[in-house]
Amino acid sequence: DYLADCEVILKSDLADWQKLDAIHRFAKPRLVFLLQNTTPSISWAKDIDKATRALAKLHLKLPRRTVSSFLYANSKSGGLGLPNIEDEIHIYRVSSAYKLLSTPNDQRVRDIAYSALSRTAEIRSGNRKSPQDFLNNLPDPGEGRRGDLSSLWSDSRASLHHCNAELHIGNSTISCGGHTL
Repeated sequence: DYLADCEVILKSDLADWQKLDAIHRFAKPRLVFLLQNTTPSISWAKDIDKATRALAKLHLKLPRRTVSSFLYANSKSGGLGLPNIEDEIHIYRVSSAYKLLSTPNDQRVRDIAYSALSRTAEIRSGNRKSPQDFLNNLPDPGEGRRGDLSSLWSDSRASLHHCNAELHIGNSTISCGGHTL
């Protein structure tokens, strides 16, 4: 598992820069595979991120008060470039939703995805929101959960909010911070 890989690497006799390079070359690809092929919870990611930060601070001899942004910022920006697993999960969720709604050569996949999104929006909002509005807006105070419907779409909605992004269904684009991707 990712945390065990990081612990082995960070406890090794490698130089600090080699430890960080080994995490990127060996541990992160395994993590990416896991994130792309499973549905890990955000609470799991937060726990792993917390443990990884503690390990990095201990074995790289950093002060305990070292801010997380330094650990996660890429090396070109002066950081250590550790993966932020919570952010990675949100990115993969948004990416999955986008890919399903904009599959270029398979209208059937797009139709099934849009139908599932429409049904989730209908159940969650009580028919008060379009799929587009449902996906890009947080729940209304009265919306609440209807049953225990958790899906790619409700998870994608939370992830879009976390990333401060919007997915535009009609023209298959994602916008974030005023920029269209």
